[in-house]
Amino acid sequence: MNKRIRQLSEARRWIVVIVMFPLIINGIYISSAFPSHAFSKEAATATLKSWKVVASPNVETSDNSLTKAAVVSANDIWAVGSYVNSTNINQTLIEHWDGSAWTVVSSPNVAASYNFLNGVAVVSAKDIWAVGYSQNTSNFISQTLTEHWNGSTWSIVSSPDVGTGYNFLNGVTVVSTNDVWAVGYYANTKTNKLQTLTEHWNGSAWSIVSSPNAGRGPNVFTGVASVSTSDIWAVGYYRNYSTRTDQTLTEHWNGSAWSVVSSPNAGLAYDHLTAVASVTASDVWAVGNHDASNATQTLIEHWDGSTWTIISSPNVGTSYNILNSIAVVSASNFWAVGNHDTTGGVSAQTLIEHWNGSAWRVVSSPSIGTSDNSLGGVAIVSASNIWAVGYYRTTTINKVQTLIEHYS
Repeated sequence: MNKRIRQLSEARRWIVVIVMFPLIINGIYISSAFPSHAFSKEAATATLKSWKVVASPNVETSDNSLTKAAVVSANDIWAVGSYVNSTNINQTLIEHWDGSAWTVVSSPNVAASYNFLNGVAVVSAKDIWAVGYSQNTSNFISQTLTEHWNGSTWSIVSSPDVGTGYNFLNGVTVVSTNDVWAVGYYANTKTNKLQTLTEHWNGSAWSIVSSPNAGRGPNVFTGVASVSTSDIWAVGYYRNYSTRTDQTLTEHWNGSAWSVVSSPNAGLAYDHLTAVASVTASDVWAVGNHDASNATQTLIEHWDGSTWTIISSPNVGTSYNILNSIAVVSASNFWAVGNHDTTGGVSAQTLIEHWNGSAWRVVSSPSIGTSDNSLGGVAIVSASNIWAVGYYRTTTINKVQTLIEHYS
């Protein structure tokens, strides 16, 4: 894990700010009571549901971490990430839930490279995509990595890169088997700045699609979500050189071109969007974090079809809170996950928040031990069947291990 932090730090050396990604950092003690009028049979049943840790495997004996998850069905769920092998090289990690247990599924790697998977999306049980990057062990140059599941095996599918510098993919979304989008960023070797990167799968090949950048500074995409083939959203952040701050970045695909769409900011020094999810063309949500009084606080924004607005979101304590992923059950039922830290940077714990149609609230979620716990991805089967994935750090051997939690 420390190796990956060094690698990404190198790739982002142009940004003199705090950069936080799901895996890197690569919670939850507050719970709202039911209102007095809610003692119906449904409400009583709802109180029995809770988040619990589910056993998940690890490969070899070093660091293992999961970044994102995606659902085919209740008995067919996938999670992706990376692990460190015996030669201290990061390799892809893919795990599968078959209805009774999580198991590691063999996944390929680019030879002589560190390999990471940052996102996963499902078309069908025999058509699944995972994206990330590989980093050459000699020159540490990163290139895009896309992998595909055909129902029996995972294989690497060739994907393009911009120039000869760093290229990363952070998120993927599917419209159909012939319409898949992946987003991230690349390092422009001429300007020495990070720039947005969008790639499209047309059923036979991945190609780079031009995407704009805001301002003259670095631009990064962290997440992507689709409403339809002509309605795609990508989110992240960019560096505003005029104010010397990081600001939210939202871009929209209308079927023919990507364009920057204005989005608000809550912080003074930085505002980062890390993930996005959609219900309809006029109901899209994005999550992330912003600075507030020498702390990091949650950031949630909503698109109503014409404007992005900040929606009030809770925090645990006044120190560190970040949301890494968001998923939708319905217009009145969203879940977001991440981590929080009330110890001043000593020990992060899981953070889970829920939207009930009118307000966000923190929902109690478990953490393993007293060291770092973080949730990077959340995936929905149904309103009563939800999964979250991430990692925790063991206090005995000081290693990062997979963390999977289930709401039922």
